[in-house]
Amino acid sequence: MKVAYLLYRLAFSKGQVVDGNFISAGTSVQINVGQKTKLTEARGDYSFSTPEAGSSGFLQAVNNTGAIQDIAVGFHNKGDLMPTPALYFDEVGDGSQVTAQFTPILRVYITSDYQETAILRGAIDTPAIWTQDLAALAEITTWNLKRDTGTGHYTIVRA
Repeated sequence: MKVAYLLYRLAFSKGQVVDGNFISAGTSVQINVGQKTKLTEARGDYSFSTPEAGSSGFLQAVNNTGAIQDIAVGFHNKGDLMPTPALYFDEVGDGSQVTAQFTPILRVYITSDYQETAILRGAIDTPAIWTQDLAALAEITTWNLKRDTGTGHYTIVRA
């Protein structure tokens, strides 16, 4: 049951980026692992097709707009109008396909190198302080971030 919840919360979106920050999604579609969708454009309106069967273990989106597009894959949280991007593909050519493999591992990093909406374009140089398999977590899970004032080290503990 937990895995199904996570899988149905994935989404592709057409990204809108300003100064290296993802500011919003113009359109999006929820998608499952093993499905693919197509981004199209008609009279200035962009839309994704209803997802259909694709490659096992992957999420795929094809750019069929006739122009270069930015596409992101991320999580569609309950109550949010648009998904939060987790992986960003810039300048996807017309007729090109983006493919993502979903591995539900959450890692926490402590760094001041990024701001909240910054697009991560490579590996994070700081080691993770905490790792958790998302499929093993309850749908609603609360954790506390704690800092040891003596050492300056951070830990995460279940609330």
